[in-house]
Amino acid sequence: MNKLIVIFISFIISYGSIYSQLLPGDVKSNSVKPKKNSDDLSDLYYICIAAKGAKSLDNWGLDAGIQIGGFLSEHFSLGGAFYYLLTHNIQILPDEPYFLQLTYGGLEPKFLFKFSHFSINTKILIGFGFSGYSQSTNFDVLSDLDGNWLFLTEPALGISINLSDKLWIDLDAGYRITSKIDSKLKKDFDLNGTIFSITLRTNLN
Repeated sequence: MNKLIVIFISFIISYGSIYSQLLPGDVKSNSVKPKKNSDDLSDLYYICIAAKGAKSLDNWGLDAGIQIGGFLSEHFSLGGAFYYLLTHNIQILPDEPYFLQLTYGGLEPKFLFKFSHFSINTKILIGFGFSGYSQSTNFDVLSDLDGNWLFLTEPALGISINLSDKLWIDLDAGYRITSKIDSKLKKDFDLNGTIFSITLRTNLN
């Protein structure tokens, strides 16, 4: 009789344990998805805001920009970028109140080599821009409505520092090369010059 009681109690305990595993609230071990490796950059998309110091016509200006793109592999990303000359202090003619205005954008492929918490990268912006001039430093109004279209490229070398799982800061130095511009004020000039940029990048997934 005692043996039957022990067997019966063991059966009840075993059945209760098995049944509890099948309840909807229970999480099975094989249902937990592995966490994606943060070092794996492939299939990541990003958006950036950037500030760029650029020397044009022997003066330094400040460009503000936005970038969006994605990593196609561990060592290669492709994005689009758009920039606008924020400051109005670059004079097209010396001692004359004609100040350069510039907007530009294009594709920006990047090759990078990632280490523990930083990466070394080389990139190049290839695109087009629109330049004109204003006679005021206070109001963003074109005096030259026709303006000039130009081709530009900006090769650069930089370092990216990992601040968190989704946040990076990029520091780059490079050189801007543009096609020649023929404006009403000045003929056959360009906007070639040194550039330095700082970019805040966040991953979207």
